[in-house]
Amino acid sequence: MSKVSKKPLSYWISSVFFTLAQRLSVMLVGIGAFLILVRVLSKTEMGIYALFFTIITIFEVTRDGLIKNALIRFINISPKEDNSRIQSTALVLSLIYTLLFVALIFIGAKPLSIYWETPQLAKMLYVYAVTAIVSIFFSHAEYIQQANLYFKGIFLIYFVKQGFYFLFIVLFVFIFKDPSLYKLVLLQSVAVAVATVVGVISARKFFLKKFEFSTRWIADQWKYGRFVLATNVSSQALRTIDHFLLASLVSTQAVALYNTSVRISNLLDMPSKAVAEALFPKSVQKSTNGNKEVAKLYEQTTGGILAVLIPMCLFILIFPDLIIRIIAGAKYLDAVPVLRIAVIYSLLLPFQKQFGTVMDASGKPKINFIVNLLLALFNLIIVYFSVKAFGLLGAAYGLLITLIIALIITQIILKREFGVSTISVFKQVGVFYSYLFKKNLMKQVLSKETK
Repeated sequence: MSKVSKKPLSYWISSVFFTLAQRLSVMLVGIGAFLILVRVLSKTEMGIYALFFTIITIFEVTRDGLIKNALIRFINISPKEDNSRIQSTALVLSLIYTLLFVALIFIGAKPLSIYWETPQLAKMLYVYAVTAIVSIFFSHAEYIQQANLYFKGIFLIYFVKQGFYFLFIVLFVFIFKDPSLYKLVLLQSVAVAVATVVGVISARKFFLKKFEFSTRWIADQWKYGRFVLATNVSSQALRTIDHFLLASLVSTQAVALYNTSVRISNLLDMPSKAVAEALFPKSVQKSTNGNKEVAKLYEQTTGGILAVLIPMCLFILIFPDLIIRIIAGAKYLDAVPVLRIAVIYSLLLPFQKQFGTVMDASGKPKINFIVNLLLALFNLIIVYFSVKAFGLLGAAYGLLITLIIALIITQIILKREFGVSTISVFKQVGVFYSYLFKKNLMKQVLSKETK
């Protein structure tokens, strides 16, 4: 029996609680910060802020792809005496990747700022270069705590990081009355530094005992992480190229309007992300029992996610003006048409996300990478011409077309590899609602009998 399976039920309940709490706290603090900043910064400044966060998100997600999964996997399948070598290798790879990104910042930040006519962006990225190096240890603390199933520590470091950043925003906006973009990035750096100290203390019992460099482990971790890295790069390109093209072909104000809609639609993506994490280990288990088990799991989970999303999407489609007014204010009402399109393509995202999860879990990450790469290249072309033709709306139209193509491609592959039925996915939506309806009816019957 594995070490994990011996854990008591209370342990797993605690782990799930802290994982959900961490995700919820990050989401709520992000919404809170956005609600404040969107009302005190101009559209141009919000556009620059969106571009900045798009760039650093690409770096952080791709670094996670290269390091995180490999570290967690090897720590859990290797003898304890290899732990220090595995962690040392992860730190070396993380440092190399971060230094490459920092080099790109110092080479490209200034030209990019000139090209986009956003002089503040270069200074913001220069500050983040220091943050990126500090965050190596923040991320490492997160990785090794997750590898050891210590989710309480992960919740703590993210709570400190997000909490301090939100507190700094409140202080500078309402007390010091000085919410400049440059100072906001400085505040973010301080928050990351504080959270890193907390993370190192929280994860100290899991940290490597001594630094041991090993070329063998470098090769092994690179071999495992390269496809996840490449897939994350392609996936991020698919989700962010619209921001960059809007900045290049329209304006940073268009980026601000577009990003507002994307932030709202990203809230709809949360159920899919949560289910993807839970589905991964389950898919690994089911893949050993045959393709029918994998197909059934995909159909049920994707159908369940859609069933949750449909009412939310309908509400936003009916009241888009109200949603924009609450989230961003009346000056962002121009984003309403974009929001409507974003809500529609939000219903397509679960198909693609669960496809990637099933492919990776079934030992077919190369297929996932190739599909994401081709979609990213197609999206670049279609969004470019759509933005040229339709401006702000063109970015949303382009991504919608790409995701429709993605739906067709992924369903063909899933049908061929596992026998997945797209019709069965939609049937599962009906099963989900039927189940809820029957449960409600049963409660009513029981309550009447009790009376």
